[in-house]
Amino acid sequence: MAQERRKYSRVAFHAPATLIFPERTLEAVVLDLSLKGALIRLPAGIVLTDQAPCTLRVRLNEMSTEITMSARVIHAEGRYAGLLCLSMDLVSAIHLRRLVELNLGAPDLLDREVGALVVDLASSRRAVVLLSGGIDSATCLAIARDAGFEAYCLSLDYGQRHRAELNAACRVAQALGAREHRIVRLDLAAFGGSALTDKNIAVPTEGSGDGIPVTYVPARNTIMLSLSLAWAEILESRDIFVGVNAIDYSGYPDCRPAFVAAFEQLANLATKAGVEGRRISIHAPLIELSKAEIIRRGGALGVDYGITVSCYQPDEQGRACGLCDACRLRREGFLAAGIDDPTPYGFG
Repeated sequence: MAQERRKYSRVAFHAPATLIFPERTLEAVVLDLSLKGALIRLPAGIVLTDQAPCTLRVRLNEMSTEITMSARVIHAEGRYAGLLCLSMDLVSAIHLRRLVELNLGAPDLLDREVGALVVDLASSRRAVVLLSGGIDSATCLAIARDAGFEAYCLSLDYGQRHRAELNAACRVAQALGAREHRIVRLDLAAFGGSALTDKNIAVPTEGSGDGIPVTYVPARNTIMLSLSLAWAEILESRDIFVGVNAIDYSGYPDCRPAFVAAFEQLANLATKAGVEGRRISIHAPLIELSKAEIIRRGGALGVDYGITVSCYQPDEQGRACGLCDACRLRREGFLAAGIDDPTPYGFG
């Protein structure tokens, strides 16, 4: 039976909910809920109009975080209505996914089982966050914290050209309230093959040209995610956050959605947690955002970008060169966001 329940992509139960329309607010009961939408039961005498936009808030119990989705009515008949989900915030999506994974997709779900679920959710709020010290990873950490996670930050000292970004990672972890921050030493300079790990390869300062640039560090994100996966298992965490981006980026192959999806599949095939049904999720909340959108999002969450470092070759004081591809993307991002660039530049 448990194996059959894992096939479900929804949960069926009776949970109180609020429907918020532009002109009125209604109390209702959710009978079926998924990432695609919901089936609700309305109070007697209430009539809904098809295509009407609304916000659905589902309460698991008085102590829980709500599951919230923006939706529209797609079918209403008598006291029942179907809602099509238009969008859902990260916390709600995680909670709903957990509902499904905890084998609660059955019509006879009792209130006490929902209460037990809330206890389980409360005990699984640890997340490992990969933290490099740059704009993207700082914003990713802020998003994880805003979603209610205890953040366990992991940085990698991989033999990069400078220590400035690791120093920045320490500042960011402290400023954004990380529960713990660890720096793991793994010298990829032993292999070289990148301008970031081999000082005999110059960092391009006039654009990266076509193809994958020489600043690509072979398998770096795969290695970092593997280390974060190992720590997540020890922490009994089921959530890993990584700030990869596939819009305003340098063309690295390990920043694409396909890579993130493939690694999540690997994580659940190659770990004790995954085999035992405690699914691990790889969150890449920035992957489809422009650099300007990332900066705006982080700014709204209180990120101080003045303490971050993006430059591939900063000077000894941590000041950016202003010439490399990372500096170019950073500078253009602030310009497009309409926000003053707090980056200290040493030259260029």
